[in-house]
Amino acid sequence: FLAGSRAVLNPPKLDQPTNTMNPSGSDDVTFEKIQEMDAQFQQQSAAQTMDPISEAAALRACFQGPKEPIVRESCCSLFDEARWNQFKTEWEDWKNKGDETVGAAVKDVVDELEAEHLRPTGILSRLEGGVKPACHGLAALMQHLKTRK
Repeated sequence: FLAGSRAVLNPPKLDQPTNTMNPSGSDDVTFEKIQEMDAQFQQQSAAQTMDPISEAAALRACFQGPKEPIVRESCCSLFDEARWNQFKTEWEDWKNKGDETVGAAVKDVVDELEAEHLRPTGILSRLEGGVKPACHGLAALMQHLKTRK
């Protein structure tokens, strides 16, 4: 509803009193608050120097090795097996390229889109923490990498 000249979101009350969108515990999450939280995230992310080699290693870990089942399970639960297979097919074009090449392409995508949340290190970390919607970030990253083969 509109409160004065500000739009206010009133998320539904859950059994648990914590509101992850608004750590202060208030039920009102304004667009201004969301913009403020996004600006803080962008500032914190930009302050962290991107290491292309680490980003390449994290992306590789999403598709190869012991962390792949976590990523696959999360993405298949959010999308489906066919979409996961599409990601794997797109990865085939990158897996034999060096970390410098993969990392540089990832950096280009993140910088071009101003999308710090597309860093593979962050995506992998969120997926390991059970945040399945991070698969949307992986999908976006793979889509944009497809144009940089």
